[in-house]
Amino acid sequence: MYFVDATIELIDAEGIGALSIRKVAERAGYNSATLYHYFTNLRHLTFFSCIRYLREYVEDLPNYLKEVSSPLDKYFKIWECFCTHAYNRPEIYELLFFEDLEDENFDTSFQSYYQVFPEELTEDIQDYYDMFLEHDIYTREFLALKKSCTKMDIDTTDQVLTQISEMNVLIFRGMLSNMKSRGGKLPIGDAVKRTLLYMNHTCISFELDKDHS
Repeated sequence: MYFVDATIELIDAEGIGALSIRKVAERAGYNSATLYHYFTNLRHLTFFSCIRYLREYVEDLPNYLKEVSSPLDKYFKIWECFCTHAYNRPEIYELLFFEDLEDENFDTSFQSYYQVFPEELTEDIQDYYDMFLEHDIYTREFLALKKSCTKMDIDTTDQVLTQISEMNVLIFRGMLSNMKSRGGKLPIGDAVKRTLLYMNHTCISFELDKDHS
């Protein structure tokens, strides 16, 4: 907890590129050797700590789902909330979901994080716990989409859902990269609307627009 708090404070104050093991350890009030008992390296510490930035998205999601009844509408509302927060912090979300990571520590980081901070997953989003505990964004997207299709009694294969999920993640990834490279020149609201429009076209092309307005 102390190391995560210290890392977030440093990112907010100096930027993610200014992080170092020494700075984090000093701010947390421990030596560097103690930090290595919990994290394999700076990259692992940074990744694990940046999960904290999802808290705003998690807390905001119930507001998006509050007055939505259609399961497919809920699916798009999840994306709308996610994109809104991601485009506000593109560097962080790119690190969390698209960084080239090849270490088992990263695969289990989301589960480990929410074991340390269980209060960040509130009861009003318990239907989506499996999604929040998953690190792989393609799997997260698949879980959300399949949940919507199941509730709507849409009979489709996992293979089709996987294809839709992959297309929608690629749409999101392209816009996220655009937001990062353009430095906020495109308003976040406009970027979110474009993303949802393209994703809606994907779902329509697979005839998943049933009951969705």
